[in-house]
Order: sequence, then structure tokens, then C-alpha cells
Amino acid sequence: MQVRAERIGHETSLLRAALALAVGTLTGASLVTLFAVLTDLEYFREYGLQTDAASLVFTYAATAWAAGLCLIAPLPWAILHRYGKRSWWIAMAFGTILTFVVALGLMTKGFNLFVLVDGFSASDSGGPTWIDGQLTRHGWVEALIVALACSVAGALVGFVVWRIAYRSPPLLADAIGRT
Repeated sequence: MQVRAERIGHETSLLRAALALAVGTLTGASLVTLFAVLTDLEYFREYGLQTDAASLVFTYAATAWAAGLCLIAPLPWAILHRYGKRSWWIAMAFGTILTFVVALGLMTKGFNLFVLVDGFSASDSGGPTWIDGQLTRHGWVEALIVALACSVAGALVGFVVWRIAYRSPPLLADAIGRT
């Protein structure tokens, strides 16, 4: 008699899920800090130790990642979990999409739905990003670039969280053999 071996989904526990969120927070904050340091290496080389800039970036990033992982992600992930969508690639796609949407929303003040204080204007080396409280075309492009960079970190965080939180149950043939 031959028994076909197959896996039955992925399992988790509350303790593994909590550990996964903590490690995901640290992973996301580390990636943001690394990105900040590498994109402005000259500043960090000259002033980084004097201003504790890297630790400030890490602290703010950890707060943002913790809020996202603990307040925004649980409900949609619970729905995916409930319907058996628990693979590593779904976790990475979920992290990518959710991080992109949240980052773009934050960068554009709610997708330009919330008007900033009248008269607020800002620019960078590429031109104006905000004029009189409204996001410019250049501002949208810059926001999209930042959101895409954040979504890469979201994919990695999604994988890390999944890897820590989930375990594959034993093979069906192993479970049958043990009984």
C-alpha cells in the first residue's frame, strides 16, 4: 500500500506571530536606516556620529513599521490566513502591496485628499513638489519612487514575518505513520 505524502497548509501560534511582528519591525527599521545612510552617505560620514542621525532614523522607522505591522496589516492578513492563503510568496506580495499603498498615502497626504495649510510649498533639486498645498506632478513622481523603494522593504519584511510565524505541518504520511 502506498500513501501519498502531502502537506496541509501552514501552521502558526500566537507566540510565533508576536515574535514575527517584533523581528519584522526590526528588519523594516534596519532596511530603512540602511537606505537612508546609503542614499546620503556624505552626510552620515561627516555628521552622523555627532547628530545620532542613524539612531533617530532607526527609531522613527521602527515606530512606523511597528504601527503598520500591528495596526494595519493584521486584519487583511487574518482574512488571507482564514482562507488558507499563507504561502511565502503571498506574504511577500502582501508586504509589497500594503507597504506601497501606505507609503504612497503618507507621502501624498492621503493621495492628495487632505489639503495642507494654504500657501504650503516645497521643492527639491528636481523642482517644486508642493505648490499652495497641492502636490505637483514632480511631487507625485517623487512619492511613487519612495513608495516603490519602501515596497521592496515591505516584500522582505513580509517574507521575514512569514518565515518566523509559519511552520509547515508534518507530511501526511509521517502523521499516519506515528499513529
